[in-house]
Amino acid sequence: NGQEEGKIVYGVTSIIGILGKPALVNWATRLAVDKIRERSSDIPEKLEEVLKEAKYEHYKVSKEAQELGTRVHAIADRWFSEDKLGLVQEMLLVKREEERNSLSAMLEILKTGRLERKEGERKIYSRKNEYAVTVDFIGLLDGIPSVIDYKTSSAIYPEYFLQGAAYAGALEEEGFSVSQTAVIRFGKDKKLEIQIDKEWRQKLPVFLALK
Repeated sequence: NGQEEGKIVYGVTSIIGILGKPALVNWATRLAVDKIRERSSDIPEKLEEVLKEAKYEHYKVSKEAQELGTRVHAIADRWFSEDKLGLVQEMLLVKREEERNSLSAMLEILKTGRLERKEGERKIYSRKNEYAVTVDFIGLLDGIPSVIDYKTSSAIYPEYFLQGAAYAGALEEEGFSVSQTAVIRFGKDKKLEIQIDKEWRQKLPVFLALK
């Protein structure tokens, strides 16, 4: 959440968070089962301990994924303003395979020159609709005015485009012209995925209906 002139407003992630995500329930269940299977040799002697670990395993994995995403986002943001050789050397020191894979996918798009950044990560407030956003990239993708959201998730989900519509709507209030929104996924599986939405204005009323 954010605050503008003493008034507390909701952030885009909090607003979209009211949408049901059944895939997350399945994911959390799978993690719990995997943890029980991993520690099966401790059952029945340490049954309560094993069950407690299994219960909270999805929180642990989610926290680690968020921290990885924060680090990858930071490198992507710094790419346009710092010495690139130094950043590559920093990336080479990363030990965790999933993080190295995300950084490799990130380099795949950054080194092409397809992205021309006008502004990097910053917070924006929609005065008209009273919500706050943090935008990753404002600029050109293949020469087209775009607002881009970086992701390190395992897939690109439909709600990401509601987020993109919210970003674009807030930016246009500031006078920016946004022709399209885009999600660029730096996969932990080393896969680079780009999805573009040129119809974001049709999604903005859907996002606003969630407020």
